[in-house]
Amino acid sequence: MIWTIIIRELMDHTKSLRLLITFLLLIALMSTGGLLFLQEHRQQTADFNRNTAETMETVSRIVDRPAALFQLFSFNWRGPFIYASPNHLGFISEGQGKNLPNAYSPSAFKLYGPYKKIRSNIFLGYFAGLDWALIFGVILSFAAIILVYDAFCGEKEQGTLRLIVAHAVPRSHLMSGKFSGALIALGIPVLLGTLIQLLIVTIGGIVLQAADITRILLSLALTFLYLSCYILIGLFISARSSSESTSLVAGLLIWALLVVVIPSTGGMIASDVVKIPTRETVYDRANTAWEEAVTSYNRDNPRISGASLSGHWSPGEPLERAIVAADAWSEVIEQFRNQQIRQVLTARAWTFVSPTAVYRSGIESAAETGIYHYRKFYRQAVDFKMTQRQFLYDHYPLPTRWFYRFGTEASPEDAAAYESLSRIPLSLRDVPVFREKRLSLADNVQASLPSFLLLFLFCALLYAAGHISFQRYDVR
Repeated sequence: MIWTIIIRELMDHTKSLRLLITFLLLIALMSTGGLLFLQEHRQQTADFNRNTAETMETVSRIVDRPAALFQLFSFNWRGPFIYASPNHLGFISEGQGKNLPNAYSPSAFKLYGPYKKIRSNIFLGYFAGLDWALIFGVILSFAAIILVYDAFCGEKEQGTLRLIVAHAVPRSHLMSGKFSGALIALGIPVLLGTLIQLLIVTIGGIVLQAADITRILLSLALTFLYLSCYILIGLFISARSSSESTSLVAGLLIWALLVVVIPSTGGMIASDVVKIPTRETVYDRANTAWEEAVTSYNRDNPRISGASLSGHWSPGEPLERAIVAADAWSEVIEQFRNQQIRQVLTARAWTFVSPTAVYRSGIESAAETGIYHYRKFYRQAVDFKMTQRQFLYDHYPLPTRWFYRFGTEASPEDAAAYESLSRIPLSLRDVPVFREKRLSLADNVQASLPSFLLLFLFCALLYAAGHISFQRYDVR
């Protein structure tokens, strides 16, 4: 019985102009999105390669200078930089990546930044990409409601719904059949458009590994759950409306609320609920923490209290004190950076009453783009700072509490040690190089799991609401 209903619904949809327009529009958008992404990804890759090459050139020049150990790991608040690598799955969700920072300047003491380093027109970042978040999240969710807004009320006006029910067709079968028929009707162009887009990007030179295919399938599963939500919304509205016009207006209003209004309010809500200090305030606190750490260290080590002190670590200064002060400064700054990330994630959490907000978060976490990419890049930048510190410890030839007494008080041994600091040999092959690593597939699945569960919950609640409404629906 239910398969008969599904086939009937599919036949009706394939004959409708609505599905034909949706099919043609989706194929055109997916093809165009793939071509545009290829061009943008090539530009991003070229920028990334040039930037990293410049970094290596800068490092190679520094290692040949006197006091290279100090210049490479202490004085580099203006570079060399490390850069976030372009994501070859950005066609799934760009996640406002063009507007997010993509560079840091790490040292063994502090992590300076974040910075935004691009070579193309900076104003191009204000244009949204033609990714799945737009094509499926906005356009196809609208098409889902348009496809089923008259599923019950339309047949009621035509008089066919009364005849179907009179033939003892269970209403639960009718509800399930209409839902399944609409989902299959939308799923066919989704799968075909995805295959065309993948063909375009692979022919264009993007290599997709097995893990990438799994991430794409993960995003597709989220897409089908997401579209199911809006099909069920359309069916629920149709089961609560007595006419097609009423159902259509209600569907458009609910779509605008869930797709446009609610996702746009997260930032405003989070800025009021999760307040963070200004950048100026944070840096004032960090500098105060630096001074307090130095004062405390000098109090506990009176012998070192007379050692020279600069805003970074210079030859002759005790390494241990510089590390202690830098860690106090970094703790304040890193807390602020984590607060910024939490504020964005909180903003998203406030909007999770909308399936669209949940879907965008899910595909970003599955494809590792947007704020999830930046958070991973930031954590790896912090780890790279500690890698540089370990390299510094391994190559610094003197005790960490050693310092040089400038003037006549310096012993010949200390003077010789001070002179040797400018001749510490460094090899470019041994200097740590930053290479951003992708998260494991298990991490991507775990990050997108909350979105899966929320979308499934939405579907279950909407199906239950639609089923109850249709059971009480007057078909006369």
